[in-house]
Amino acid sequence: MTIEFWLAIAGLLAAALAILLPPLFKTAPLHDADGEQRNKAIARQQLAELKQQLQDGILSQSQFDAQYQELQLALLDEIQQDAPTQAPARSASGAGRFPWLAWRCRCSACISI
Repeated sequence: MTIEFWLAIAGLLAAALAILLPPLFKTAPLHDADGEQRNKAIARQQLAELKQQLQDGILSQSQFDAQYQELQLALLDEIQQDAPTQAPARSASGAGRFPWLAWRCRCSACISI
């Protein structure tokens, strides 16, 4: 009875680790490239609509210029928000990504001395 229990525990533990560990080792950037392409497509569509409204006489040149500048500012804000920030340098112990690992290594070193 106890061997089945421990096998079940080991299986559940292995399943939990298989689910939880892969994201910790993920190195892909967090920003979404598809989102960037989507934003560009939306901006192009909005610009085309503005040009069409200008040609149809719905907008005057000054209104077009104001809305065009607003579109540019919105895109600039989007670019600045999505710009990757410089990642801090990581130490050899891995303290940048896994601070608990560096702490544990230091504790292990103190205990073994």
